[in-house]
Amino acid sequence: MKRLLLKLLLKYLSPLKDLSGNVIKEKIITEWLAIQFPTQGFKDYVYSRSTRILQEMGEGVNEKDYQKLLGRREELAELLTMARVSFEKVKEPRPKEDKEE
Repeated sequence: MKRLLLKLLLKYLSPLKDLSGNVIKEKIITEWLAIQFPTQGFKDYVYSRSTRILQEMGEGVNEKDYQKLLGRREELAELLTMARVSFEKVKEPRPKEDKEE
């Protein structure tokens, strides 16, 4: 019984699954991030979110809240990095194939 419960728990807590149990396709996420990266809306979101986090930190918070804000800022930086890497992968020119005549 314990094995079954553990197996079910691990199955539903897998990072590659959403809440309905469907597997999230990494390729779809990468393409979406690559599309979003160069847009002004994405840049504005990252800037405003980062600014809000820094303002909250500057207001003087306790240690626990400071750690939460630090984690949120780190996640934002990770999102930005993932989007930039995805954009650069998609942007890279594909090697041209030599046509044989």
